[in-house]
Amino acid sequence: MKRRLTWQELPEAVRCAVAGRAGAPPLAVEDVPFGLSSHFAAVLHFADGRRVFCKGMEDGRDARLQCRVEAAANPYVAFTSPALLWDVSASGWRLLGFAYVRGRIVDLSPGSPDLPAVARVLAGAADRLTPAPEVGTLPLSERWARFTAWEQLAAHDALDPWVAARLDDLRLWEKRGPGAVVGDTLAHCDLSRYNLLVDAGLGVHVVDWARAGRAACWVDTAFMVLRLIGEGHTPASAERWARTVRAWEAAGAEDVTAFAVATAGIRAVRAARPGAPPHLALLAAHALAWCRHLLG
Repeated sequence: MKRRLTWQELPEAVRCAVAGRAGAPPLAVEDVPFGLSSHFAAVLHFADGRRVFCKGMEDGRDARLQCRVEAAANPYVAFTSPALLWDVSASGWRLLGFAYVRGRIVDLSPGSPDLPAVARVLAGAADRLTPAPEVGTLPLSERWARFTAWEQLAAHDALDPWVAARLDDLRLWEKRGPGAVVGDTLAHCDLSRYNLLVDAGLGVHVVDWARAGRAACWVDTAFMVLRLIGEGHTPASAERWARTVRAWEAAGAEDVTAFAVATAGIRAVRAARPGAPPHLALLAAHALAWCRHLLG
């Protein structure tokens, strides 16, 4: 993964372009430690008291796609996400500036008082983003159709015994994954606690829509089940929380199993790549824990 740069390490032309759009150069820059996909992320402080969250990537196919999708999605998700203030391209970089949110990272631990608010915002988003607006990204089903993750993992020598005993079933469920997530809702597809900011006065903001895509209305709730497992919930208790989200009513049991198996395979393949960040192995383990619960 490419190292994140500081403000001073950005090309001068990029910093000047941002200053031009902002009306002045920032007085101070506060680095943001999370959001690993961005090559730059910081809160820019200006002399007139303004604060702007600025993120961006150096030019490349993924960078162009993610920045374009996030910019295109912003008008449609403005009910929960900060407004896009600028979209700057210079010297092979693209930087997006967003209205600053005064909030804290959501608490997803068992018993957290934030959990009902997260359920409400996901239910509202599924309602408001159906039918899905066009934001120039592939549907989640088409992304998944490219993967044969469990086929790749079958070649590994040191397979988990539970996985080894069920490889044929996992392959079959994985094949059903793309069809299971077909739908006409614009889903975030990358929810984590760092993408949910709690504002005491305005509720929960859902940020970072760079990986959004058309999918079934319950998909973001399913992604959140995986995150809850990672935050200490049992798979059963995470599913109980999911049932408080209206969109979950549309999720058939077999579709949920196909989702969990496909996600577990994709995450395991990514975690096995040389130089993969350690957190990917944890994400894969959380998904596999849900598969164990669903498949026995």
